[in-house]
Amino acid sequence: VSSVTTSTAGGTYGVPTVVNVTVNFSESVTVVGTPTITLNTSPARSASYVSGSDSSALVFGYTIVAGDSSARLDYTATTALSAGTSIQDAAGNDATRTLPALTTSGLYTTNIVINTAAVLSFVTGASSPNPPNPDDYGTQSTNVTHTFTLKNTGGGSTSSAITTSITGTDAGKWSFGTDNCNTATLAQN
Repeated sequence: VSSVTTSTAGGTYGVPTVVNVTVNFSESVTVVGTPTITLNTSPARSASYVSGSDSSALVFGYTIVAGDSSARLDYTATTALSAGTSIQDAAGNDATRTLPALTTSGLYTTNIVINTAAVLSFVTGASSPNPPNPDDYGTQSTNVTHTFTLKNTGGGSTSSAITTSITGTDAGKWSFGTDNCNTATLAQN
């Protein structure tokens, strides 16, 4: 094995992203069966062989599923590449499957983070009166209402209701409610 790379750009990924991992050999190899690469995810997952037999570049795919995480994706050990049934050169010799040292591969240095926890991010908002002045929240005589649309950017499930809370000295002047899993309303009492 001469190198391990990925065509997936660095960044944070969630469900159902497929991360491609390419294992490059110094010569053309033929694959029989389905080799895998054990990844450093929690829980432990593997990337499975997708394509590349009769070439020097074998492509593997790892599909992220709910509950997966990795602070920086890599394989688990230099011995993490299984042969499936076999990986052999044109002469029928078994390929050496030792991967480059951990944290040195193109997979690790690309800095791919796996995070499937649900993360709700502000997408859109509407206010009445429009626009409100945040400095007047404690003294306005008219009620102020904000409706927010939230988007799941972490890949986890948002199938349950949004949990909300208001804290601080003026917490009693505000109420926060939700009408479904994606919309929340902040209103002055």
